[in-house]
Amino acid sequence: MILPSSLIKPHLAGFAARVGSAGTLALLLVLLLSPCRLSAEAAMTLRTAALIARHAENLRQASPRALPTANGAEADSSAESTVGVMLSLADTFSVGRIAALGVSVGVCAGGVATARATPAQLAQLAQLSGVLFISADSRVRKKLDVAAPLTGADVVQQGGGSLAQAYTGRGVVIGIVDWGFDFTHATFRDTLNNLRIARVWDQTGDRCADCNDSLTYGFTYGAMYATESDMLRQKCSSSSESHGTHVAGIAAGSGMTGNPNGKIYYKGIAPEAELVLVQLNDGAESELVDGMSYVFKYAEQVGKPAVVNFSLGSHYGPHDGTSPFDRALEQLTGAGRIAVGAAGNEGNSKMHASYTFGKSGGIVRTVIGVTKGAEAKKKSEMIAFAPAGLHLNWTIELWDAATHTRLEQASGNNFYSTQTGGSLTNKRFTASGADVTVTGHGYNGYSKTQRGVVEVEVTNTNSGKYAVVLALKMTQDKLGTVHLWNLGNEEEDEGSASFGALKTSSETWIDGDNSYTVGEIGGVSRHIISVGSYNSRRSGGETVGAVSSFSSKGPTTDGRVKPDLIAPGNSVVSSINRCAFPFDSPNTYSAMSGTSMATPIVTGAVALMLQKNPKLIPDSVRCILQQNATMDAPIENLPQNTRGAGKLNILHAMEQGLSSPCMLLSVEQSRRSDSRQAVAFQIIPNPNSGVFSIETEEAAANLTVSVYSMVGTLLYAGPVQVGKSVNLCSLPHGIYVVQLRNGKKAGANKMLIYR
Repeated sequence: MILPSSLIKPHLAGFAARVGSAGTLALLLVLLLSPCRLSAEAAMTLRTAALIARHAENLRQASPRALPTANGAEADSSAESTVGVMLSLADTFSVGRIAALGVSVGVCAGGVATARATPAQLAQLAQLSGVLFISADSRVRKKLDVAAPLTGADVVQQGGGSLAQAYTGRGVVIGIVDWGFDFTHATFRDTLNNLRIARVWDQTGDRCADCNDSLTYGFTYGAMYATESDMLRQKCSSSSESHGTHVAGIAAGSGMTGNPNGKIYYKGIAPEAELVLVQLNDGAESELVDGMSYVFKYAEQVGKPAVVNFSLGSHYGPHDGTSPFDRALEQLTGAGRIAVGAAGNEGNSKMHASYTFGKSGGIVRTVIGVTKGAEAKKKSEMIAFAPAGLHLNWTIELWDAATHTRLEQASGNNFYSTQTGGSLTNKRFTASGADVTVTGHGYNGYSKTQRGVVEVEVTNTNSGKYAVVLALKMTQDKLGTVHLWNLGNEEEDEGSASFGALKTSSETWIDGDNSYTVGEIGGVSRHIISVGSYNSRRSGGETVGAVSSFSSKGPTTDGRVKPDLIAPGNSVVSSINRCAFPFDSPNTYSAMSGTSMATPIVTGAVALMLQKNPKLIPDSVRCILQQNATMDAPIENLPQNTRGAGKLNILHAMEQGLSSPCMLLSVEQSRRSDSRQAVAFQIIPNPNSGVFSIETEEAAANLTVSVYSMVGTLLYAGPVQVGKSVNLCSLPHGIYVVQLRNGKKAGANKMLIYR
């Protein structure tokens, strides 16, 4: 049964941390001014600070009789419920110190730990030396008929071309971390009617009393199911969502059977793969890390390779691969453990803005949002990242959006100073009868780099039409670029918000753009395969074969090309959850669009690759897919950061790629990080066509660059100037090692050349 796509609510990749009202956020001031003020060493996000502040206020307001309750099981039960957190830890920190506070620890990898803690425990964590950064989870959002032939997957499934056998994903685990699974759907059964779902972790459920570590792998929340009877008893993981069922069907569905002509329709890319489904609770980052770890632990237990699909997204982070999520992912992935993520659906949005400060300094401005009386009580959220050492003063101003004149600005103390750190102001503007509230939070943190991070929330509670403007002034000469993302609000899909510029004669304004819109979760990690979308069908005015207008664009803020490649993502037909759409037939299908749909096509393709070579590592998978991608007329003249290396061609990858030089990469080489070397540098762009430049903070004199093949042959050596192009167009496509030396010190990074 095919369900009309109009009945399916479209989902956009991208979401951000959400907190309560501006009044709740104002309680931070109570914490900062009260006797119970924390001497916290850890930097923290706006949501984290708000939770601690609410806890402190509850204690302050509690009567002497109620105080023992407030110290234990808080009078406000919602304030004491546990929340997921991501913790950045010093190298010498012992995780046992967290457990000693009664905090439940999940995954510990790459200097990052996932945990579940109450607000009271968050306050204690903030005071532990060695806890560098606390992020109460930001939230993510959800981001075949013709798709399989377009990618060559149908030929691979039949063992066609030059392949010696058919590849269907048999012996490979595919993990789907998402919402809305229908365990009863016929597409998850094999030809013998056996259910191919091996494990389910419903993070919203109650933990079973008799569960042991062989089922839970040490995780202490949610319900786990390992038998068909248990799964069918539950039927589905949600009565309102269908996203996960659709995604899982694209990656590994066996397709619609029982047709009069005997043909199977809507078959997934890896129809014989084993499935592990993780139903998210709130969509918190720590839940995603735990879910990925759960899939890999199961795969290890049964001795199979695995690939995890993240058709989800968020823009809450630095977009350079150093977030807690990305650092954990780096440690969890490896040989036979691959992650694939959605680039995002914000390609049409001007949600990003940036400005590079020079020695001349000055003030630059951008409009965070225009508040309108007709949209009363709506919020707009923004997050900004400045590089370490770039000292800025941040000020909020209120402008008349019609006349482009400034009405009021935060005078006296700055809203936030990157140089001095952690000041906090809750500023209320009242002008011409309008009531606009701006709440903000600034901190120096986010892993070990001590970036300046600013979060701003704007709320309009009255009538009028005004522009809330962010003004930035450099206070110390230092080159550097600040990046900002407009996160929108809970009532709107991510990507609808944008930055803007007012027309004035004397000020410098930053307008919004759609660059750097690849998502923080699925788009920017060095160890995830990031997938954009192209149109396999004519739908919504989209041109067949062209990159989907909604597909997010790179690069990352550290200069890497993203997405890695593109796959069909517009109007893809797959299975849906019958609990959300109650139809009698177990063969119910419909179409959805988004990079959420393109991602599981690549996930299924990776499962086919792992069936042929179970030891593939992330860099090898990326290289093979990129070297064998299709570059055709609709996309060949587009920027790399729009179309990546081209369109997925799994047939060519299976025929040619698994014996290519990409396979010479080792696990150790895949772990190399730009940030942990004697000489840290970036290759801009990377991948490239053979022309690139070097960016580094090393002294400009006496820099030399050497380029080696993956077997260690020196191919080029010579002096290099920062920002000046190096032309190696004579080299064939492939992966190379680039070494930068400054005197006796050196660092090395990998570079992909493709054409």
